[in-house]
Amino acid sequence: MSDRTEHLQAADPGPVRRSEPRPRPGAGPVTGPARRRWRPAVVAGAALVLVLAPAAPLRAQMDAPSVTPLEPTPMRPMGSPGPASGRGGSFGGMAAPGGAPADPNAPVTFTAEEVEYDRERGLVSARGRVEAWQGDRLMRADQFTYDRNTGVATARGNVQLLEPDGTVMFAEEAELKDRFRDGVLEGVRALLAANGRMAANGARRTGGMVNELSRVVYSSCDLCPEDPNRPPLWQVEARRAVQDKNSQRITYRDATVRLGGWPVLYTPYLSHPDPGAPRASGFLFPTLGYTRFLGAFVETPYFWAIDDSSDLTVVPITSTRQYPNLGFEYRKLFNFGEVSGTASIGGFNGRDTGGKEELAGHIFLKGRFNLDEHWRAGFDLNRASSELYLRTFRYEYRRVLTSQAYLEGFWDTTTYARIDARAYQGLRSLDDTRQIPTCCRTPMSSMRRAGSTSAAS
Repeated sequence: MSDRTEHLQAADPGPVRRSEPRPRPGAGPVTGPARRRWRPAVVAGAALVLVLAPAAPLRAQMDAPSVTPLEPTPMRPMGSPGPASGRGGSFGGMAAPGGAPADPNAPVTFTAEEVEYDRERGLVSARGRVEAWQGDRLMRADQFTYDRNTGVATARGNVQLLEPDGTVMFAEEAELKDRFRDGVLEGVRALLAANGRMAANGARRTGGMVNELSRVVYSSCDLCPEDPNRPPLWQVEARRAVQDKNSQRITYRDATVRLGGWPVLYTPYLSHPDPGAPRASGFLFPTLGYTRFLGAFVETPYFWAIDDSSDLTVVPITSTRQYPNLGFEYRKLFNFGEVSGTASIGGFNGRDTGGKEELAGHIFLKGRFNLDEHWRAGFDLNRASSELYLRTFRYEYRRVLTSQAYLEGFWDTTTYARIDARAYQGLRSLDDTRQIPTCCRTPMSSMRRAGSTSAAS
């Protein structure tokens, strides 16, 4: 567990080790007739950039390869977000010169302190503060090798891969192809959205959208600052996991849920939304508890994202002292207002009602609408079977429920008008329903103008 827990410390591992400069070789051929070596001259911190393209189009240029410097720009520390040549912005939205969107089919470009090209084998090697980017993907490493014949790039030592969606993956070694979209990584750690942290022994990526991980650990809890090796509050361990960015879900096989390092649940299959998903349907965390009315109970809510502007949460309640209860929470947002509310249906088994079994429920519903710049309307519908029902099943408790529909207008800060209709329900056993008004209409409850006040009812 300790080694897996350490994997969750997916913080920036710090600057990459910088290669020591070597003496510049003299004139004449270097180590072989088919090998040429370049080292960028350090003039005011200039950075050299080599553009890598597929081998076929450049076959005629391989006899005389060249390194093309861009605008002289000082080397940046590894923590800075953009490439050293001034080609773009942040790694999540890198742009080409002139502010144009990054081309996903652009060639791979990198900067390094030392570059070596093997013309015979078609290998380009870079060492020391390597930064390679293509489109809106950026990779950093200690060493970088690119095979122009196969299009395979190999990175070793403090590998960092920054994705367009903001995900940051760390690895000990990575072998990538198809412009960083496919590949295999070893010793993987990842920082996801919503503080999600993931660690795995290895990973295989396909199309830049699917990551298959082996021996994986996932959690969104921060590690203890006093003891980073201490297990997080909760985490999921699995033999295998698949992160699918198309469906925005993470699926586990042979998963174990641990609380404080102790296993509490094993399941052969587990799935939850990707931390980067804005809204997704699925089960929420259950609630366990005990009350005098319900005894031991468990709530297992399910969230249904109906569309971008509405959702429904279904909350079944199972207890040891009462019949099961089913609760609902609905929300709908319009351009001119909103509707939200809760409702439930359940029943008593006779333990708290003198042996009488009865069906019970409640509904709390409200709506608010802006008609124009002066007028708005709304309604509240609040009804319940009894006070005992609300208290027993832990719903919002009120002794008097008010239902109303109203229309009101506003003019500047000096004039206000309102018309409404109301109905009341008393829930106490001592309430005399004959003395509670069932409906009260006020054609104009109040109108205020500058310097005068009038009211009609």
